[in-house]
Amino acid sequence: MSAKGLRSSPVHVARRNPHCPTERCSLLRISPDEAAVSGVINAAVDRYGRLDVVVANAGGANIGAWPEEPVEQWRELIDINLHGTMLTCRTAWPHLVATRGNIVVISSLSAWMGVGAHEMERMGGFQPSAAYQASKAGIEGLATHLAGRGGEHGLRVNVVRPGRILTDKWQGFLGEDGLFWSHYQNIQLLKRHGRAEDVAAAVAFLASDEAAFITAAVLDVDGGAVAKL
Repeated sequence: MSAKGLRSSPVHVARRNPHCPTERCSLLRISPDEAAVSGVINAAVDRYGRLDVVVANAGGANIGAWPEEPVEQWRELIDINLHGTMLTCRTAWPHLVATRGNIVVISSLSAWMGVGAHEMERMGGFQPSAAYQASKAGIEGLATHLAGRGGEHGLRVNVVRPGRILTDKWQGFLGEDGLFWSHYQNIQLLKRHGRAEDVAAAVAFLASDEAAFITAAVLDVDGGAVAKL
């Protein structure tokens, strides 16, 4: 992501748009493999000449009841979410130091929210797995460490922590009502579904010059669930 593209298109950098220039819409899928990550980062630098912003949006999730969750599930999610984020940030680091760039890490409300019987009832019975919650908490710890190391270089690292966002995938899986309805009726202050655009706007802000004096911060995008819980 280039700084110029970020300033001129603050939301589309975080969402696919077939009508905007390729430079602002490249979507990179990074696996938790060191060679693959290096290849993607280096290809981006070769193409655009520099790297200003990395949005570490590791994507893997499941549900499960402790302690029945399979060990294989734990390893897979830690590998994708935490290990993948670490590799992405580590590989991009020297390029971001050179440009005094920044990193935005995508976490989750699940990073800190305990899920007991009462909370499960309020959330409509939805229970994120221990592996998912641990991986997202680990991502936030990693971001705090990186912010500390990046300060002397003018390199900022921040976290966006979404609540329940009604993406196309989740809507197909859970439906627009049901669990999502229970969630925002019972634990959110704002009585509507979270949207991808809500998260994109938060990412674009933290990655922009408007947030130049913000680092080591967590921006909750959850409709007020943090305050109400």
